[in-house]
Amino acid sequence: MKTRIIIFVEIALLILVVCISSLVFDFESLGNRLLATMFNRPLCKDCNVVLVSLDTLSANRLPCYGGSHNTAPNLCKFAGENILFSNMYANSWYTLPSHVSIFTGLLSSSHGVSSSSSTLNKSIPFLPTLLQNAGYKTYFYMENHPNLPTDKVYYRGINKVNFIVRINEWETGIEQLLSDKTKKSFFFFHIWDLSFPYAKSSSIKRAMSENDKEMFEPGFGFVPNYEFTKDFYLYVTKSIQSDVAYGYFDKEIQTNPQLVNIFTSSSYESLKDKYYQEEEIHNMISSYWYKYYFKIYEEKYASNSANNKLLASKYDEKIFELDQERALLDLIKVVKGKKDTILIITSDHGEEFMEHGALTHASLYDQNTKIPLIMYIPGIEKQNIKQIAQSIDIAPTILDLVGIPFESKMFQGESLMSYILGKSKFSKKYIFTEKRGDGLPLTIRDLNYKLFLIRPPNLKYVPYELYNTSTDPGEKRNIIYSEPDVVSLLEKQVKKMYQ
Repeated sequence: MKTRIIIFVEIALLILVVCISSLVFDFESLGNRLLATMFNRPLCKDCNVVLVSLDTLSANRLPCYGGSHNTAPNLCKFAGENILFSNMYANSWYTLPSHVSIFTGLLSSSHGVSSSSSTLNKSIPFLPTLLQNAGYKTYFYMENHPNLPTDKVYYRGINKVNFIVRINEWETGIEQLLSDKTKKSFFFFHIWDLSFPYAKSSSIKRAMSENDKEMFEPGFGFVPNYEFTKDFYLYVTKSIQSDVAYGYFDKEIQTNPQLVNIFTSSSYESLKDKYYQEEEIHNMISSYWYKYYFKIYEEKYASNSANNKLLASKYDEKIFELDQERALLDLIKVVKGKKDTILIITSDHGEEFMEHGALTHASLYDQNTKIPLIMYIPGIEKQNIKQIAQSIDIAPTILDLVGIPFESKMFQGESLMSYILGKSKFSKKYIFTEKRGDGLPLTIRDLNYKLFLIRPPNLKYVPYELYNTSTDPGEKRNIIYSEPDVVSLLEKQVKKMYQ
């Protein structure tokens, strides 16, 4: 009997030791969560923040988001050890408005930047400015590109913009972060390595760059020569009128009817001469080369499923190549070595390969709009958060994490901190993804359903597709006629938002 009591006590002590060891091991995480939950304190007061945008990264191609290929072992390992938002969506369909939504916490219909001719109004709250006003220094490492315009969007609240071309140029910012012993620095790192035509790094030649020799690898069948052919002339003259109406060009060109008239009234030979002799005309026409050759590519390859699969596999290869990049791995390593730095990795949109009749990023289906969101917050344990989240949630989340107060009405997005703390599992939330203008689609979604709507000129939005994305993630079965109550509920939210 005595022996049994001793054994029982020994087992109890062993269990107690294991529990205490577990508690001590995760003490920092437990402490941070308790302080934040009980006393409404920030999770990482005054911490550095590193925001990474891996442009054109579709969540659906990553294994940690259900992708069928092991395209990102390092990124998904990092996600598995930290905070993964498994239902994260972009609020727009391409780089320019999507990034502005990230930094303003507003939909493109509210921030107003939907084309290269748009300027972000100074009255609109801007994350870098809000951070700078709270004592942060802000540094941007990104390409000098019309979709990341420093004259119209990224012109305030930024201590220094460092223009880069290759991801290895991040190393300068990483060294700066590593050597900086003070808190309250914000770094934004952006890279375009995943964009069409998905050529390997050794042969990448960006269209219209000074060193552009070939747009596609030889195996894809053609190499552009940029000669002003009759086919190109017809394409430009047809395209330019709609592009001017949409706001593709700068304001001074938009409001110059004589200049625009040159394109619509000039003969082939006349416009060809102007292309080679007049700089302003040459520059306007040159902006069409990329779109023209992409059109040729679509016509030549999009209808061929084998070539389409080849294109998708090249995109997957580019993801794998990016996942192996030393600069990305160094950044993760440096941040995790510091106890005062938050790391957030996301994207602005994904990529599609004819799943719904389009290439690259043209539609609002989830191949293009579902994106990754991965966070490292010092002292916070790993978790997979199922609640739907969106790009406009990033700005309020960052402010909340580092303890900068803000009025909730400042943003259309919400802070995600309550989900990180486990205070909320799910809340009734709607996500809008926009293409601006009459005749262009809009989507609204909740946790289970996604509704597509379109707005004819001068009329209200009309629903035309509905999917249950929890049972049909590929958006293959349109159930709009079998779920009228769901359609009605989501329509009411659209009216509430836009009318």
